[in-house]
Formats: sequence, structure tokens, C-alpha cells
Amino acid sequence: MTVQSELRVIGSLGELALTNVPDKSIMSEGTCLLPRKVTPKAPPIKTQGIKTKVVPLIASSIMWSGDGRWIEPFFGSGVVALNILPNRAILADINEHLINLYRSIQEGTITGRTVRAHLQREGATLFEKGESHYYALRDRFNEEGDPLDFIFLSRSCFNGMMRFNKRLIAHHRKHSCNLWSSLRSYTVSFHDSSNCE
Repeated sequence: MTVQSELRVIGSLGELALTNVPDKSIMSEGTCLLPRKVTPKAPPIKTQGIKTKVVPLIASSIMWSGDGRWIEPFFGSGVVALNILPNRAILADINEHLINLYRSIQEGTITGRTVRAHLQREGATLFEKGESHYYALRDRFNEEGDPLDFIFLSRSCFNGMMRFNKRLIAHHRKHSCNLWSSLRSYTVSFHDSSNCE
């Protein structure tokens, strides 16, 4: 059973409507959407305050038939909505980079293949040129706001999370770690993904 879903992501750049999202047949006729048991799947990006570990608690603690709309004013990584899979939702966040990332995924300009290619290319350049490439890429991101650079910087920052100043300008520093090894394992996970279209 596939249900038409209406997900709206609202950010500083406007509203993003995701439609025709399958509900994975989580509901049968006459049953409630929540509570139910959920094994959380990781979202495309980590953010500060990510709720992956509490998704099972949220999904098992709320009584909801699925009627109406799921509203998340602090969308963040999207882990709750992407695991709850409501039929209709309004999802909002002040971080325009998160909104741009999900807009690009919805439009199909970002796929598993494009992410893998970007991470491999930028990771190889980082491995070759070192720290200077990291800061050049950070500067490019702050100028252009490319969602692929957002993913790369997120993956290469300390603890896998970007930090922003009050104007949403990335200001993190590269920490000494074996980033290339981390990126290689991340690109392998995209390669093995069945959702690489």
C-alpha cells in the first residue's frame, strides 16, 4: 500500500513540499501510525542535538492516528520525521543549509552517486593538498552554500558536525584526525547503498 504523503520543509528560503513519499505500508486499514516500534535509520547528515537515539522512545510514546499533520519546528537532521514517516507534515528549520540540502535531494540533484563522487573527489584533493584544501573548501561553502560541500564539511569536521556562527557561516577548524580513512569508509557506505540512483 502506498499513501500519498505531503511533507513540507519550511526554512529561511521558503517552503519545500515533498510529495508522493511511500509510507512503506506501515499502517494497515484502521490502525494508528503511533505508537509503534521503530529501528531508527540514520539521516543524510548529522546535526547538533540529533535525535537518532530517542526516535524509538518518541515513536513508542505518542498516540497518533496519523490524521492531521506532523509538525516539527526544529527539523534539524530530519531523523524524527524520516523515521516516523507521517503522511502529512510541516517541517521547519532556521538553518538554510539544511533546507537547501533536503531541497536538492527532493529535486534529484543530490543522489547517492553525486554524494559519493563529490566525497571521493574532494577527499582525494584533501589527501593530496592537506589542510589548505579544507580551508579553501570551507571558504567556497561560505560563498556559495553548495549542499555537497555542506555534506563534505559536515563529514570532515570534528565529531562529524559543523558549527556555525550567528550569521550561519561555517567557522569550524580542521582537527587532526585521519579524515581520508573516514571519508573512504563513508563513500563505501554510499556505494553499497541500494538507493544509488
